[in-house]
Amino acid sequence: MKELKQKRLFFFSRNYSIVEDGVKFISNTFNGYAERTIKFEDIEFDEQIFDESTQRIKVILACSLMFNILFVVATISSGGVKNAFENLLMVVLTFVILGIIVFLLQKERNKFLVGRKNIHFWYENNYIEKVDAFIKEIRIAKKEYMRGKYLKASDWEDEYTIKSKFNWLHDHNYINEEELQDWLLDLGNRKIINGK
Repeated sequence: MKELKQKRLFFFSRNYSIVEDGVKFISNTFNGYAERTIKFEDIEFDEQIFDESTQRIKVILACSLMFNILFVVATISSGGVKNAFENLLMVVLTFVILGIIVFLLQKERNKFLVGRKNIHFWYENNYIEKVDAFIKEIRIAKKEYMRGKYLKASDWEDEYTIKSKFNWLHDHNYINEEELQDWLLDLGNRKIINGK
């Protein structure tokens, strides 16, 4: 899975995709559109989960909507329902407003990858497995990227810099102990051949 798509209702969405050098994030909300790429170097895997309680303003809005429903129902029924269309309109309006109230009162669960730049996922029951699988994919892609970028020795780099780089890769689990020893042996052989 190189891509994760999350949606809430029909106007909130978040799309994440693994690209060559990081994770591309696209968000659509009432406030607009946002897009950015988070580089692999800025991504770390300190995972934190937050359950956000319902905010006071949302409760106030829900109560207001509830009173509006009662007002509309009282107004329509006091005038006497004249036809089936008015009945249908009242039922549809009630369900729409109830749906908005349920949405407003939902608790939000989020998962963050905390690093130099954070990545934020919705983490409700329908997204838990998908988010966890996507995070595993990010780990794999980051490891491949870091190995490809830093697991090479240039002729212009001195031996100390190269050893430091290989040890850094090992310390961050991008290479294992056997690979580290092979690279250090290769570095030693290169030193003998080049006579430095």
